[in-house]
Amino acid sequence: TIRVEMKNGDKIIASEEVKLGKPGEKTPVSLRFRESKPGKYTYTISIPEQPGELRADNNVATYNFEVVDKKVKVLFVEGQDLPRWEYRYLKSSLRRDHTTEADVLLATSEGSFLWDGTENKPPLEQFPTNAREINNYDVIIFGDVSPLIFTAEQTNLVRDFVRDGGGFIMIAGERFAPAQYMQGVWAEMLPVAPQSSGYQISDGGFQELFAIELTPEGRQMAWTRLDSDEATNRKIWENLPRLYWHFPVKRKKELAVTIATHPFDKDEQGHKMPLIVTMPYGSGRTMYIGVDSLWRWRRGLAET
Repeated sequence: TIRVEMKNGDKIIASEEVKLGKPGEKTPVSLRFRESKPGKYTYTISIPEQPGELRADNNVATYNFEVVDKKVKVLFVEGQDLPRWEYRYLKSSLRRDHTTEADVLLATSEGSFLWDGTENKPPLEQFPTNAREINNYDVIIFGDVSPLIFTAEQTNLVRDFVRDGGGFIMIAGERFAPAQYMQGVWAEMLPVAPQSSGYQISDGGFQELFAIELTPEGRQMAWTRLDSDEATNRKIWENLPRLYWHFPVKRKKELAVTIATHPFDKDEQGHKMPLIVTMPYGSGRTMYIGVDSLWRWRRGLAET
């Protein structure tokens, strides 16, 4: 075992005794801590020098964190006219989350939008048309909405928003996303290279349920930890309600990190099909979610 410590100056913020694996094997460790005051913090993570080490300067790493005390502002756009269950559940989740302020837009075939965002928030009548409007948000989420409803200027606004530090998430659907986002700015931002079309559903309907699998990188993400105990967390993920459909991709991009995969379907490179993938884009980050039924994980547990 080896002791890992996180410090703020001389103060130990968190520590953990880690059981090492085989020679050359990477051993992940989670250090949990909490800062009560907003502000910028610099922490050092270190391990003690071991007998026989040729160098000890790489036993220390420095990380910068910022603690904020504000609501996350989200713009969620879905379409057209036919709201999915995924939209209904995610919309409700965003509206009731006290840490989030959301504008939720449902696109219509006439080119207008129906707003259903956070209660007591002034309604948004259209998708942002300038930098001042779009920079009010921290994250933009696209559901199964056609890219044709956005002007070239609005498309470039989204690109610049992400490049400057914003977040962009696409939730796949059977009609538009990501099948119609395979060119230009949209294709550049996506962390995957989609196939030209999704799976055609047979006359007998969906035939095989599946459970998504977290990758080793995915298991280390803070937001995939549904329980602090690793074994319990793995069991929770294994027993989540099964899904029916996913949109196939050719591959993930070189800088992308796969968070979750299909248990048996493969991409063009023979790897398990990426289902949740994230990638840096400029100073921001994009994410692709290749399934449209995560709402099933909440169904029956509470209202939408």
